[in-house]
Amino acid sequence: MPTLMSLWRGDLPLYRAVWLYGVIGRLIFAFPINLVSLAGQKPTGSALLFYCFCLLVYTVVVCVGMWKSATRYEGTRFWPAITRFSVGVVCCIMTYSLVTPLAS
Repeated sequence: MPTLMSLWRGDLPLYRAVWLYGVIGRLIFAFPINLVSLAGQKPTGSALLFYCFCLLVYTVVVCVGMWKSATRYEGTRFWPAITRFSVGVVCCIMTYSLVTPLAS
């Protein structure tokens, strides 16, 4: 838990925030739902709702942490810019994913 707090505050180096939490963490987090889908089953019910809520919370923490780590980065401007762009894309995708089912 202290590491997630460090991530939230932006105390982690940018490479660690992006690669460890933004890429590898999301892959690990997505593994169970992808495994169920590959088995030919459609996840439903309260377990799916709980999973989606946890994924949303994790994504928010990671996006905030990546943004703050990008702000503190002292190297070339390219890496913070691409990090902020990717955070913006993830936020757009998450918003679309949340709003679309409500609209139908």
